[in-house]
Amino acid sequence: QNSGIPYGPGKAMGIPEFWLRAMKNHDMLEEQITERDEAPLKYLVDITSDKELGDADQKGFRLHFHFLPNPYFENTVLSKAYYMMDEDDPILEKAEGTEIQWKAGKNVTGKVMK
Repeated sequence: QNSGIPYGPGKAMGIPEFWLRAMKNHDMLEEQITERDEAPLKYLVDITSDKELGDADQKGFRLHFHFLPNPYFENTVLSKAYYMMDEDDPILEKAEGTEIQWKAGKNVTGKVMK
């Protein structure tokens, strides 16, 4: 669901870096977040979800990560869909995410060759 909170300069804001802190304090997520991930995640201002996957028979959900404009990528929303094989005993079948439109030289997932 969309929270309806307006984001951006001069708009209503919550706790600075809330989602980064929340994820770093979650037992399973903290291991996944690297030092390089932290800088872009400081711009994450909301996470919303829905069960719309485009096919009424498909089980699963989609997460939407809402970002302020930032120096790392052009996207303001990154989404990831999780397709499940069984809703009662959920087993992940596959996951698909938004392609990140990295700004020049700002891709934090790549390795720098020296």
